[in-house]
Amino acid sequence: MSPDGTRVAVTIQADERAAGVVEFDLATGTVLHRYELPASTGWRAVAYPTDGITLVHDISAKVGQLNPDTGAITEYARYPGAPFLLVRGGYGWYQVG
Repeated sequence: MSPDGTRVAVTIQADERAAGVVEFDLATGTVLHRYELPASTGWRAVAYPTDGITLVHDISAKVGQLNPDTGAITEYARYPGAPFLLVRGGYGWYQVG
């Protein structure tokens, strides 16, 4: 959920992998944005800080940021061997690796 409580970003699954992220307006249910995730990755949306949508990678324990203006993912941290991650703006621990 966005920090102001007006939007939510959810991960869309396809063939047991995260295929994209869809952002909705909570008041109207309108789809605001739809982002495709690269087919060969294990990214999933987990948090919604003020500067984009935070993603974690299910396989390689890394954290990235989805830019809502461009749809580009910027990887900014790797945690090899970590079984769980806690990210800024998240609501709990996320299992990875």
